[in-house]
Amino acid sequence: VHISYLCKVVPKYEYIFDLKDLRFNSKTIIRILSGFLIFWAGFGCKNSALAQDIRPLQGYLVLEEGDTLRGQFLLKLEENLVQLLGRESVKTYSAKQVNTLWLLDDEAGLERFYYPFPYKLISSYKMPVLFEMLFNGKYLSLLQRERVVAETVPVYDFYMNRTMYTTRNRVKAEMFLMWNEDKIRKFNFSRKELYSWLSDEQKPLKAFVKEKKLSVNSRQDLRKIVEYYNQLKSKK
Repeated sequence: VHISYLCKVVPKYEYIFDLKDLRFNSKTIIRILSGFLIFWAGFGCKNSALAQDIRPLQGYLVLEEGDTLRGQFLLKLEENLVQLLGRESVKTYSAKQVNTLWLLDDEAGLERFYYPFPYKLISSYKMPVLFEMLFNGKYLSLLQRERVVAETVPVYDFYMNRTMYTTRNRVKAEMFLMWNEDKIRKFNFSRKELYSWLSDEQKPLKAFVKEKKLSVNSRQDLRKIVEYYNQLKSKK
C-alpha cells in the first residue's frame, strides 16, 4: 500500500492531512487510526491552562508602584514571572513587582485574576508567589497554581497488536487554602486533611458535602465547600 500524506500545523492546533494517494482497505484504516491515537496521546490535550505558557492572553497588569499596563501578557508560573509583549520589545516583571494581573481567556470563557502572596515555594523562606484566585473569602480563600508535567502513558497499537508508550504534557493543578496572607497551605485533595484544617466547622461541613454529593477532588466542588465555610463563619 502506497501512502503519501502531508501534515502541517495551522493556527489553533488544527491539522490537515492530504490523503490523495491513500488506498482504503481494512489494514490501512486500522494503521491510520492507531497512528492518530498515538499522535493524539503524545500531543496531549488542548487545555487553556496549558496555553498560559504557550500563547499570550489579553489583559492588564497593576504594578506595586501604581502603574497599570494593558496589552498581551505571557504568564510564566514556573518562573514566577509575567511578560508584557510589545511589538518590538518584551518587558518582564517578577512577582514582587505585581499587585494584580487580570487575563481574559477567550477559549475557556474565563476571567482569571492573579495576586502575589508570600509563600515558601522552593527555598526555606517566604517570597512573593503568583496565585490564581478562585474564591476570595473573608475567612478562607481558594487559590490555584498550575504547572506542566510530563507523563508516560500506554497506547495500544491495533495494527501492530502491541502496547506502545508515549510521553505527553499534562497540566497539573495545585490547590491552596489561604486563611490570611501569612497562612497558605497546599491542599493534597484529602477529605480528612480538609476537615482537620476546618475543624471549627467540621460537623456542618460534613453534612453539606454529603447532602450535595461533593468531591474534594473537584475544583468546582472545593470552591463550593470553601464558600459554604465562609457562610458558616459569617453567621457567628
